[in-house]
This record gives sequence, structure tokens and C-alpha cells, in this order.
Amino acid sequence: MKRILLIKGISQYDAMRIYIDEYAKCLQNENVDTIIIDAKEDNFTEDFIRYATSGEIDWVFTCNGIMMEDEFYNNIFRQNSINKCTFLYDHPIYHSQRLCQADKNTIIFTCDRKHKEFLEQYYGNIGVVKFLPLSGSYLENGLPYENRKIDVLFTGTYGDKDRTLNDLKSLPEVYYRIALQVIEKMIYEPQFTIEEALNIILDEYEFERTDSEFHYMLIMLNKADKYVREYFREKMIKTVLENDIILNIHGNGWTNFPSNKKSNLVIREGYGDEALKSLLQTKISLNIMPWFRGGFQERIASAMLSGAISLTDTSGYIEDKFINGNNIVIYSLKDLDNLPNIITDLLSNPEKAKIIAQNGYEEALKKHTWHHRIKDVLQIIKEFEVNLKADSNS
Repeated sequence: MKRILLIKGISQYDAMRIYIDEYAKCLQNENVDTIIIDAKEDNFTEDFIRYATSGEIDWVFTCNGIMMEDEFYNNIFRQNSINKCTFLYDHPIYHSQRLCQADKNTIIFTCDRKHKEFLEQYYGNIGVVKFLPLSGSYLENGLPYENRKIDVLFTGTYGDKDRTLNDLKSLPEVYYRIALQVIEKMIYEPQFTIEEALNIILDEYEFERTDSEFHYMLIMLNKADKYVREYFREKMIKTVLENDIILNIHGNGWTNFPSNKKSNLVIREGYGDEALKSLLQTKISLNIMPWFRGGFQERIASAMLSGAISLTDTSGYIEDKFINGNNIVIYSLKDLDNLPNIITDLLSNPEKAKIIAQNGYEEALKKHTWHHRIKDVLQIIKEFEVNLKADSNS
């Protein structure tokens, strides 16, 4: 392997920019030569061309397929025999234009098993699709559990579900009506993904569709998925606040949060490293999954690696890899009324809580750091290159 060129884009809270930094650090620890360039910089295109045409680059790493929709960059990839590796951190329907331009020299890593199945069904143009769960960033030297001053911490954005619903109203009438039924189905059964809910509704109507027609409908309805995520996030936070639990939050938009118990909400400044610093003082890190029903979430790993309890809703991956009440604590979106009881029980039983936090820390340190993830990436790249060489010689 020569060099890997890592490209930073723009993301919420700089999350994916941080992921690129973490990957670069871990690659360097594996003695892989890396270069990072930033798409936000004015000289980005010049830098990209210089490195891509140097003959020194084997792979380009990106997040969410940035640049893949641009034929100018794709031509440079092809002309210089550069393979592409992108880490997909959203449902594929949010990046369809990019993903449609992927080719056989592309590896897509997705953080959800169900997203992997979706990509394999609807994007046959992609070379290889692999499931790679997220990890989390963390800082060293957290306080002993019993000395932590923040009882409950949540990190994330407040999104106005009513605004999203208004956006859905701009759809053609038939799509809007279907969107409402998809939302109803996903709220009734939160383990449904948007594609599962839509399939059930179309089957109920005995509506025949091709794969391409179904895929198009999902793209049209993607804000139904966004609405459901915002609905449950708002409901979960309200449930905590209205049971007089003090909730510390890092994130945007919370000054607009609608609650008659807003005095229980402590909005903390900053995100990124500031949130990681708060985690070192936190007993319980509250999480809600972004509808990764077959995946993992970096807030879980970051909490565990920081010595806090991760209190989260669930997914197939979480149930496979963790033990509720032992190294993680799981609540149900179908029984949010019980969430305050779970929090109160943990805070009232510090010895039990301390053991869960310690078990979570040990499990995450053993299996869920960025270092573990990059080792998987390098092994998959090695296999990919062997197969490419075999294909070219056949």
C-alpha cells in the first residue's frame, strides 16, 4: 500500500470530520502513510489534483460519499487508478445521487446491517458493501464514577418535527398520504425502518412495484423517517424533563424546545471536545438511536469509553453484542413512561451503576475503539485488492 488520502467534508457538529481524524490517527498507528485534505478550504481542488495525479495514492477515504456525484473528480479517480472507500453514516436514501455514481472500485462501509442489505439490493453498481459499526471518540482521565457531578447527559440536536411535517405537505397528495401512513406505522412499531414500513403499507394495498419504483418512493418519502426520529427524540426528552430529572444537553436548537418543565434542561456550551469533557463527569449518557435498527451509534461507544453508563434504545446489533443491565442499559421507545424509573433506579443505586459503567468501559475498550475498526478496514481493503488483481489477470 502506498498512501491513503483522507478527505474532510462538512457535517453536523463536525462529527464526520472527527471520524476522518480518528481514522487517520489509527492508520498512522498501523504504519500507513496518510494525507488529509479539507473540502472546506479554498485550495481543495488544487490539492486534490496534485495528490491524486502524483502516482502515490492508492485509496481515497471519504464519509457519506462526498465527491462521488461529481464527474470531474470521478474522471480523476479512474484515470489514476485510485480506489474509493467511503463510510456511510446515514440511511442510503439520503445520499442516493452519490451512491448511484459508485463503481466497482468502490468499497462502501455502512454502520447498519440493514443499510448493507439495502445497498446490496438497490445499488448493484457498488464494488463491495461491508458493515462496519461506529466507534466513539473519548478523552482520558475521567473522574471515578462516584465523584461525577453530571447525573444525566444528552448530546444531539433538537429538530422541529412540525417543520418537517410542513415540508412533507409539499409532496404530491398521494405521496403525502403515504408518508402519513409510514409515520403512523413507524411510531406504532419503532423497530420498523422506513423501507419496512413502506413495504407493509404497499402490500396492504396490493400495490405492485419494481425495485426502482420502490427506491424512488423511499427517496421521495425520506422526510417521513426524519419526522419519526424528531418525534421520538422530543417525546423522550419531554418524558425525562417532566418527571423532574435534570438533563444536561450539548447540542443545537434546545432554546426552542417546547416543554413546561424547561427549567430542568441545562444547556451546556459547545460540542465535540466540550461534550467529551462533560462525559468524563457524567454518570448516565442518554442516547436515542438515529433509526440504525441493525447498527450501533458513536454516542454509545463514547459514553462507555468515557466511563459513563450508556442508556439507550436498542437495535439488533446492540442486542447481539451487549447485555442489558450488565454493560449497557436499554429502554424501550414503546414504554417511554418507564424511562424516568430506569434513570432514578440507577442514580439511587450507585454501586450497581458503577459496575455497569465499568463493564461497559471494559467491553468498549476491548472491542469498540476506532483502532478496532481500522484493523477491519485494512483487512477488507487487502481482500478487495487481491480480488481486483485476480479479476484483472483472469
